Amino acid sequence: MRNILLTLFNLTFLFAVLVLGGKFIIGELLPSQQEVPAQSAPAAPVRRAPSTAGLKNTKLVSIPASVYKGIKANPAYKEYLLGNKKHVVQIMSPTCPYARALRGRVWQLLRGEYGDYYDEGVIKVQGSVELSCNGAEDCPTFWIFEHCSGLCLINPNTRQAVVYSSRDPQPVKAILERFKNW
Repeated sequence: MRNILLTLFNLTFLFAVLVLGGKFIIGELLPSQQEVPAQSAPAAPVRRAPSTAGLKNTKLVSIPASVYKGIKANPAYKEYLLGNKKHVVQIMSPTCPYARALRGRVWQLLRGEYGDYYDEGVIKVQGSVELSCNGAEDCPTFWIFEHCSGLCLINPNTRQAVVYSSRDPQPVKAILERFKNW
């Protein structure tokens, strides 16, 4: 009985060696028909937003997905969140001298060397404004009025905005320059 068990064990071992060895030899001698994983196209380089370091009263913020989800039900101001060009958005009262000075500086710069990089958007308000969002969690109107009371550079491609919260027109050129290729 013992000889039969040893013979079975030896035959099983021999069979395993032949199968594995045969696969190795055949794999080495014959062209492989194994699937080669398709090479994916190299990922497009992710362009990082420039830093706001050194720019007083300036911060970079992400625009929440809920704002974009709210566009269909609340299309007001959607033009500032969509498209291929960055938008300079300012909410202003025409009677405010600080807002007019900031608006004048932006207008001057966008008619000059920065016009190819940005579109301009001015939202004029008088007194108090009533905002609604048609039941959406968030919408362009709420977000823009909350963040762009000074000045915003909105990049629809990155869904981010540079928020400038001062009325001082002097830093505007530095901000536009730093973010022109963003």
